[in-house]
This record gives sequence, structure tokens and C-alpha cells, in this order.
Amino acid sequence: MTRTQINNNWTFALDEHIRDRSVTWTGWEHSLLGFDSVSGTDDCVNWLKAGRCYGPATPSFDDSSWRAVDLPHDWSVESTPRPEDHPRNGFHRAGVGWYRRTLTLTADQIGNERRVALRFDGIFRDATVFVNGHLVGQNRSGYIGFVCDISDVVEPGDNVIAVRVNATAKEGWFYEGAGIYRHVWLVTSGRVRMLDDGLRVDTRIDGIGTASLSTAIDASVELINDTNNPTDAVATLVIRNWSNTVVARAEQRAPLGPGETRELRFDTLTLDNPRLWSLDDRSRYTASVETCVGNKSSDHVEQRFGLRTIRFDADHGFFLNEQPVKLKGVCSHQDHAGVGCAIPDALQRWRLERLVEMGCNAIRTAHNPPTPEMLDLCDELGILVMDEIRCFGTSEEAISQLVRMVRRDRHHPSVIMWSLANEEMAVHASDVGHRMYATLKRIARQHDISRPFTAGVNNDWDKPNGFIEAEDVHGINYLPNGSLDTLRANRPDLPIVIAEASSAISTRGEYVTDPAAGTVHEYDDHTEPQHEHVVNWPFWGQAAELSWKIVAAKDFIAGTFVWTSFDYRGEQSPYVRWPSVGSHFGILDLCGFPKDRFYYYKAWWSSEDVLHVFPHWTWPGREGEIIDVWVYSNCPRVELLLNGESLGTREIEPNGHAEWKVEYRPGTLEAIGHTAAGIELRRRVETVGPPHAIRLRSDRHAYRFDGHDVAVVTAEVVDAHGRLAPHAANALRFELDGPARIIGLGNGDPNSHEPDTPQRGVGVRRAFHGLVQVLVRIADTSVGSVLRATADGLHSAELVLAGERQETASSEPPNRTKSIMEHKS
Repeated sequence: MTRTQINNNWTFALDEHIRDRSVTWTGWEHSLLGFDSVSGTDDCVNWLKAGRCYGPATPSFDDSSWRAVDLPHDWSVESTPRPEDHPRNGFHRAGVGWYRRTLTLTADQIGNERRVALRFDGIFRDATVFVNGHLVGQNRSGYIGFVCDISDVVEPGDNVIAVRVNATAKEGWFYEGAGIYRHVWLVTSGRVRMLDDGLRVDTRIDGIGTASLSTAIDASVELINDTNNPTDAVATLVIRNWSNTVVARAEQRAPLGPGETRELRFDTLTLDNPRLWSLDDRSRYTASVETCVGNKSSDHVEQRFGLRTIRFDADHGFFLNEQPVKLKGVCSHQDHAGVGCAIPDALQRWRLERLVEMGCNAIRTAHNPPTPEMLDLCDELGILVMDEIRCFGTSEEAISQLVRMVRRDRHHPSVIMWSLANEEMAVHASDVGHRMYATLKRIARQHDISRPFTAGVNNDWDKPNGFIEAEDVHGINYLPNGSLDTLRANRPDLPIVIAEASSAISTRGEYVTDPAAGTVHEYDDHTEPQHEHVVNWPFWGQAAELSWKIVAAKDFIAGTFVWTSFDYRGEQSPYVRWPSVGSHFGILDLCGFPKDRFYYYKAWWSSEDVLHVFPHWTWPGREGEIIDVWVYSNCPRVELLLNGESLGTREIEPNGHAEWKVEYRPGTLEAIGHTAAGIELRRRVETVGPPHAIRLRSDRHAYRFDGHDVAVVTAEVVDAHGRLAPHAANALRFELDGPARIIGLGNGDPNSHEPDTPQRGVGVRRAFHGLVQVLVRIADTSVGSVLRATADGLHSAELVLAGERQETASSEPPNRTKSIMEHKS
């Protein structure tokens, strides 16, 4: 099998802008086909004659006026928010759109002995795919991929792909984007081949912690003879370790009748002295299977997998390789400033590295299967995953989505449990819910036997019936004004994880709650609300510190998944109204700029010494007023000084913080802490001057010139001494000199209506508390580019985006990710 990414050279247009001049319909044709627009409706596409589709689906359609796009692509994020659009989509438009691309194939790629397919990793949503005017596939899910076999309808030379995407309906209550927002692949093989995701590797590990550690591998493949003739196939399995050394081999033969599918099991293989995947050692193995007919290769598939054991204990939590691990997790939506849901792989890595820097070791893919590349990165970085299906149900469609997720993701060592549902209040404490859950679990177990099943239950979680009767791990969303005593009494044998926690609310850089401005202060305050119905956590949640203290204190709780890692559009809270377009739940904002709460978690989740003092110390006009000063630190004691004068020392209890009431006087506020090892830490915030210049910072020193890499650039508005101006709101203008291009901008403001995408190659964004983020896609040429930032009244800045020499991949797994960049005020 060959798999080629075909993300480039697509054209795109919204349905409402399409004018089809290539086809003339008679009145009876228009009436018979039932079109309600020039491009057609979902209801009629299955009635069309083979090869006789209309509108953009026909190969001769003139799309010369359409816009050129590369994938991944989210057209919804390109729209300007409007109050008349869906609030849960961040007031961004969705609608219907079309994509087209010419695919050039050679005679060697097609023919009676060749299979040609398109694999779409994710389209939001309700996609219909045409090739050369033929309907070749449909998929309703916005989150799980699908495959279209196009072998019979392609020809040597140019072939036209057309994809209609109907994003008018939502699956969730949050921003979901619109379009082909994940990768697309051309997949070719012989007709005698393995089914999609049909290679399966099950492992059994014995002797952990002893000198006789060994692993048994049971592998199988699902073969199909996609021809009209009987055949004999030979499948050869080879296992290689992390350094590409062959460590095991097996072979099986199978006669296959015309159209027959058969599961072929290999003899059990044994690996002595295996290297186990863990949070610190991310070694993985590779299983490759080659299928031959005669002496000719017909298909070849490779699958990476990891060796590790997982165990949930009702009294002692989660164990990885028989070592206790507290899950310090977050819930993550797929949404980022500038690009929406169409997150490039390089940006996925950047986002995950921010979480690792914070001390996070787990992610819940709330509330849908993630892009496959995210799981690859979790394998590589050492992040554990609760993999969650979007739709709970026992319909054919819902079961298909679940099975596709499990088959696709079952070899990732990072995936430690399957979540079958989230907050299904109508059924999760009922007999109906129990029967549905048990059915789905039984079906999923046919495809993976190694992981437990859970769900997110947000009320009646201590009741003895419903999901709880079938779950392997009971997932609780929040702990509303109660205890776990009833649950523990009813089910002392059931492991528990907090599947969703806290929902703390804050706006980066804000230290006074202002409903009129749509902001919430950054203090993790769990006392009295400053304003009616506006607190730092909603009625169902808790302050971040209170929530984590409960989890940290109880060994039987396997861990937690905090809502949420990053801000996201839609689900506005606490301001469910225009002009607010985004949530305030994130530990980091929509750009990935850390809020102060980031350092609370870093202090108690990471192994680093942490001392973080806030707020900033620039408050013109507030001289003499009392300012609340907080410190997040894992130092046992911290002293605070203002302009060299001590304001006292505070003890910091485990998982706590320190507070002072300080009269504002301009100058320097400094915190001094001493670690348990006696190391002195100092952190200061200073009164800064007015905005003076722009400073550009890149996430790396060099980039890959492959057309896929992305530079994550931070623009800072600084004073004359180079210090971040915390109140700066200057409008910054960004232009590129060179082949790279700006693909998105953001500032982390959940109330901003500025465009996320550049206009005619120029990006304009107003700073939010001194910061703007610019995302730049690096070109596939060795020529570098220069990013320029300008603003009225500020000194401009330039940043050279240079290339790097490509090194041979190391045979050793990477070390745990270190901090790449820190923003200081």
C-alpha cells in the first residue's frame, strides 16, 4: 500500500456563491432532481445517473473563479462573527461548501489488479464525494474518517474529485468549524489486500519488575480478495524495534475465494527483554505485513505500537507498567486562533508541548475522536489519552462511528481508555442506558480487548443503575456539593476517574471582573462573587484549586481531566450573549498564551521549581488602592517585597497558593521563595512605561522547508526597556517578504470580532494585553522569509524565518519536552 497526502491544489467555494454555467437544465430536469440551489441538495444525490452528476460534481464544471486552498481548511473561521449566526459556533457562519481537485494518475496506479481509494481523516460535516461525476461516498460524522474506493471510476490521466460539505447542522454545542479540516490521502494497493485498519496487534506482558520480563504478541490481519477469481495469498509479518532491528517474524498462507474476506491469525510471537512505553521512555515497535500473490507483492501495511500495561484499581487509582500514575489531565477541543479546527500538525505539536510544560500527562479528547496525528504526538511526547466517541447510540451509524474509532486508534500506547458517552442525562442512570452501553461495549470489545471503557456522567453519578453497571471505570463529571461516600458504598469495586473537572473561568490579563466588557478576573477565587451570576466557576464546577485538592487527597481517584486546556469558540460562559464569541474556561487562551492558572498547575503537576507572582504591576491612576497579589509556587514559603520593603512571608500548603493585600505604589514587586532543596528563586513584576516598540519571538530557531511546517510567532508590545506593556491594545500589521504565508492570527480575546485570517496576504490584529499570535506556513522551498510587524506610533520589528538541516532520525526515543518559550510581564 502506498499512502500519499493530497492536501494541496484544491479549489473552494461556498454553495451560495456558485454559478454553474457548464450545464443547462430543462425545467423538467430541475423539477425532477429537486434542486433547491444550483449545486443540488443532499436528498437527490443518490438518484443521479452514474457519471451524470450536475453542478460542481460534473468534471466539466468551470471552477476557475473559485478560491485556491490547501488543506486542512476551516471556512467557518474565515467568516466575521455576526449576531444573527449560531452563538454556539462563536457566531461564525457554517452553511454548505464545495471542494474540487484534479488528481492525475498513471496507468500503473490503476487497472484490474489495482485498488485506488481516497481516505478523508475528517470533514465537518455531512460530506458527499464524487469522482469523475460518479457518487463514490458519503459520510455524516464530522469527527471520524472514512474511505472511498474509487478503483472502478478512475482513468489514466486527470480525474476530478468534488466534495460537497453540508455544515448547516451541528453535532456539539461548541465551535465545530466547517470543511475538510483534516488530511486527505490517496491510497493504492493490489486488489488482494488488507481491509482498512485491518492489521491488529494484541500484546501480553509478563514479569514486570523482574529479570524475566517478556511479551507475547498475537497479530492478525483481515484480508480481502477484491477480484473475481480465487487466489492464494501469503502474508508475512515482521516486527521491528525502535532502532529498526528485526526482532520477530511469522508467515501465514490463505486461500481466498472471489470477494472473500478472511481473518488470518499469526502464531504467537515472543519478545524477550522488551522495552516498555512509558511517560519517560516512548519506545515503540513497528509491525509490518506484506501480502503476496504468487511472487508479486499485492499490499504492504505498517503499524507502530507500544508495549505497556495499564490497570485501574478501585482503591489505588491508575497504574502504568504497574507503577502508580495520577492522571493530571485536561479536556481539549480542537480549536485554535487563526485556523479554527483546521490545526496543522506542527501547531498540534506546539499545543501539546505547552501542556507538557505545565505538567499535564493526560488528555480527554472531548468530545470526539481526535485527528490521528494528535495521537501520534501523544505517543511521542508521553501523554495518556481518554479517547471519546462523539455520538452515543446503537443505530447503525453510531455503531459504525465507534468501530471506526476503535480500529483506527487501538495501536496507540497513549490511549488508555475508551469513553463511550458524555453527559447523556436522559439515559445514563436508567436501564435503557445500561443496555445501550453494554451493547456498544460488547461490539467495541470485538476490536480491542486491552482497554477499559468509561463515560462522562454529570448527575446521578452515585446511583446504582445505568452506565455504572457496565462501565469498567466510572467517569464522573464534577463533584457537585457532595461526597463520594454513597458511590463508594454502592460500588467499592469500581475504579473512579474525574472525567471533567473545575470549569474555572478567567480572561487572560484581566484582574477585575467587568460584565459590560465581557471579562472575568484571573484570581481563582472561590469566595463571594464580585457580580451577580459572575464567578470564577459556574454552578456545576469548582475553583481550580479546590477541585485539584480533592483529587490529590484521594488515592482511589485515578485522576482528573480539567475543563479545559485552551479557550475555544462558542459555549460562551459566563456571558452567553453577543458580543462574547468564546469561552473563558481555558488554562491557556485561544492562542495558547498561558493564564495565571497555568502556573498553579505547573507548580503542583510538574517536577520543576515554580514561582509565579501576579498581577502585573502597572496600574496608572490606582496609586494608593489595594491590589490583591497572589503567588503560585511549590516553595514551602514565599516572601513578597515592594520596592525592596518586605510585605511578609507566607506559608504555602501543598496544592495551595499565597495571597497579600498590597497598596499600589509604582516600582518593583518581587517574590522570593526557597525550594525544599534550599534553592532560592526570585521573580519580579515591574511598573512599565508606555508602549514603545514591537518585539517578535518565534517558537523555534529554524524550520523545515517542506510546505507543512508552521512558525508560531508571538508579537509583543513592549516599553522602551523591552518589558511587555500589559495594557497595550495597539493595532498591529503583519506582512511577509518571501514564499511563506500567514495562515492565521489571534490575540486570545474572547470578545474579539477581528478577522482570524489575513486579507490579501496582510494580517491585522489588535494586541490583547500586549500580545498577538501570528501563524506562518513555511514554504516548500529553501528560500527563507521575513515577517515584518508595524503599528502607528511603535517601532517596527522583523523576524527571519530560516531553515534547518535535516538530521537522520535518532534511534532513541526523545526526552520529555522542555519549555520552548515563556512570556513574562
